[in-house]
Amino acid sequence: MRKNVTLPWVVMLLFSLCVLSLSAQETNVSGTILADEDGSPLIGVTVTNTATSKRTSTNQAGYFSIAATKGQKLAFTYVGYVIREIVGGDTKIISLRIVENDKQQSHNALLESSYSSGERRPILYSIPK
Repeated sequence: MRKNVTLPWVVMLLFSLCVLSLSAQETNVSGTILADEDGSPLIGVTVTNTATSKRTSTNQAGYFSIAATKGQKLAFTYVGYVIREIVGGDTKIISLRIVENDKQQSHNALLESSYSSGERRPILYSIPK
């Protein structure tokens, strides 16, 4: 007579899966991103969960929503503004103000990247209109 040995293993497997799913539960983190200078909502700020590489961007009201587990970092990037990183999952609602970059520094970077020393050559073929 053979005892039914598989039932305890199945129960133990299901229990361990339940414990693992509870420990790494994702929550939905949402909030608004505002400009630090005047408090206006920023449209198109990229919000990235650095652990999972999931991304979203803010809407016209500066609102965003992204999935994150406790302890994962969220990065907020926007052209002309300082990159901000916070730990997500601790709170479900975030209201964040981001600071504008130093204007002189961003203008210098633009001038450096747009400068080109190309050689002028005559066109030896016709260009159709």
